[in-house]
Amino acid sequence: MRLIRQILVTSVALFLPALAHADSHVPATDGGEVQCYLAARGVTRISLVGDAFASSVRRPVGDGQADIAVQSEPTRGDIYVSVPDGFPGPSLSFFAISRKGFTYKFRCTLTQTDAQQIFVENPAAANGFDARSAAQVWETPILLMKAMAARLPLTGYVVTNPEVRPVQVGALQVSAQAVYDGPDMLGKVLRITNTGTRDTDVSESDLSPPNTLLASIAHPHLRPHEATEAFVVMRANPAPPAR
Repeated sequence: MRLIRQILVTSVALFLPALAHADSHVPATDGGEVQCYLAARGVTRISLVGDAFASSVRRPVGDGQADIAVQSEPTRGDIYVSVPDGFPGPSLSFFAISRKGFTYKFRCTLTQTDAQQIFVENPAAANGFDARSAAQVWETPILLMKAMAARLPLTGYVVTNPEVRPVQVGALQVSAQAVYDGPDMLGKVLRITNTGTRDTDVSESDLSPPNTLLASIAHPHLRPHEATEAFVVMRANPAPPAR
């Protein structure tokens, strides 16, 4: 499946020059993944149709000077993504929550294009669906994800640094760096190292047990001996499987 995904990405990239100056309209659903392309030589504006972004969550990678900036603009509710020269990865991912309470996971690939615009279209948001209950459901996971990414304490959560041996899964070595233990949710900060001799891709599904609410990987494409961090938010007490 990984080989198939790489072939598809390569095939799509052949058509990118023709789309370099076109605005992109991408479909979305609450809690779903939004796949998009970011301008590697300028700023990309991401807008919600019928809604607006309230905040975004992303773990910085790189040395700060060569890191992508994901900024929420509070007036219009847009997100602006700028890519500096020397950014090490071909892609990035981040979470965003809208003012109507919808949550989106963005997985974006960098392309050699100038500034462009992306319009995210969620039919439920465009139709004026009131998602206040959804906002309440996702408020705590988003706060927990932000706390883990910044290595900050969070009220109601006990933070520990587990002393456990790394687990080897194929060419990937996974170790727990921190655990946020709360009354309803459990957060884990993981370090993932590619111990193999070839480049490899890591996806959220590789790290997500059935009780996972949110998962994010700072740098999903790893070169040999390269490491990254991942963040997983789970229900603390998952319901037992049905018999």
